[in-house]
Amino acid sequence: MTFVNEKISPTDAQKYDWSLFKAWPDSDPHDPYKWTVDHAKEMFLISLAEGAPDRILPEMFCFHWKNMIIRIDARYEVTKCKPEDKNDHTINLAWNILEVISPEMQKDKDIINNDRDEFFSDIKNAFCAYGLIYSTENIVSIEVLIDSCAFS
Repeated sequence: MTFVNEKISPTDAQKYDWSLFKAWPDSDPHDPYKWTVDHAKEMFLISLAEGAPDRILPEMFCFHWKNMIIRIDARYEVTKCKPEDKNDHTINLAWNILEVISPEMQKDKDIINNDRDEFFSDIKNAFCAYGLIYSTENIVSIEVLIDSCAFS
């Protein structure tokens, strides 16, 4: 199965302790209603906080992967497919994964070393399905960049 965007069912919502899903350690727990989920692999991506309008702060996400809660900071860039056509609303989307924050990965470096390719493949697949605000409508292409990603 692949990632899909959907509302979180009451049954699925009961499976997780949502108080652990926070943008910041001192922020209120996140109470999501939608997710980008791969049910077969029990992985999901949820948006925790939108970036600041001035783009100083990145978008913040939580990626549930192999029973780990991983915060991901990312920025996106949108380019119109046909800028000269005011009636064309199609876009190209590029996500730049800036930072992966996971205490578990910091404690166990083997996770990063042994599963790095799988981890980044899963992140790319999740963000491609997520699109922009849980939608891929009007998006012609999605690129996920991980070249400058930092682990902390």
